[in-house]
Amino acid sequence: MRSLKSLLCHKSSCIKTQFFRALIVGGIAFLGDFMALYGFTEWGQINYLYSACLGFVIGVFINYQLSIHWVFPARRVKNHYLEFLLFVIIGLMGICLNLAILYELTEEIHIYYLYSKIIATVVIFIFNFGVRKIYLFTQPA
Repeated sequence: MRSLKSLLCHKSSCIKTQFFRALIVGGIAFLGDFMALYGFTEWGQINYLYSACLGFVIGVFINYQLSIHWVFPARRVKNHYLEFLLFVIIGLMGICLNLAILYELTEEIHIYYLYSKIIATVVIFIFNFGVRKIYLFTQPA
């Protein structure tokens, strides 16, 4: 029986492999983000939207480090500081979308904020993966 990795693609440059790895990395970053959201909100008594921003900061650092070392072998931007800045800017677009979804689901539709976070995370993952893949982690033209 073929392994899951060989079914996806054996090269780390294969988009299927990158997407699968990004799911794992995203899951790890999500745990850091989600635990911060919960901790700051429940124990720190901070509004869930502010807690989501703090969790984002934790999640983006985790995601960046794992992404550059394991998910994406190609790098469009050679300057690591600029690359990280662009990674964060894309993440900031994602957090704006995340906060809008979180607010709508929690305040307008009355879904528990942690469930809203899970739903928003799926949307944001697809957004972040696509934009980062296109603008940061492809071979230069």
